Amino acid sequence: MPAVVARRCNPVLKAFGDRLAAAGLAPKAVIGAVMRKLLVLAYGVVKSGKPFDPAYGTVAPAAPSRAPVEYSHAALATAGARAMT
Repeated sequence: MPAVVARRCNPVLKAFGDRLAAAGLAPKAVIGAVMRKLLVLAYGVVKSGKPFDPAYGTVAPAAPSRAPVEYSHAALATAGARAMT
């Protein structure tokens, strides 16, 4: 029963169940897959201690921006002189 309700009310599990049903999986097999997914999600919440986040794993973290490094001519000349000796 929890898997049936979760498939109806939880947007993450609804999309998962709909995708499996569209792929031609039998209705009871879809419920079984949703049941397993629900257990895996519950275990992850208990194990991590963090609340359920439906957006987890769907949004890639932004890459840190790297500002271009500016060197002065004196610093480049000094570095080049040290590399040649």
